[in-house]
Amino acid sequence: MRITGRGTDSEDKIDERMKVAREEIEMMASYDYAVVNDEVPKAVERIKNIISSEHFRVERVIGKYRKMLEEL
Repeated sequence: MRITGRGTDSEDKIDERMKVAREEIEMMASYDYAVVNDEVPKAVERIKNIISSEHFRVERVIGKYRKMLEEL
């Protein structure tokens, strides 16, 4: 595992981090997106993509198109 391979954390610290990770994974079903912060530039790009995608969700834009149809 990457966390143990680094050799920078004590076993207690690793156990605590793994406990937190398990809790976070259990909570994932409560969210729409999961972004792993493995590399900051990649995580930033993933978040930008999510934000961009959210702008085009049907529930956000359907009113605009319904209004256009009404005006025809």
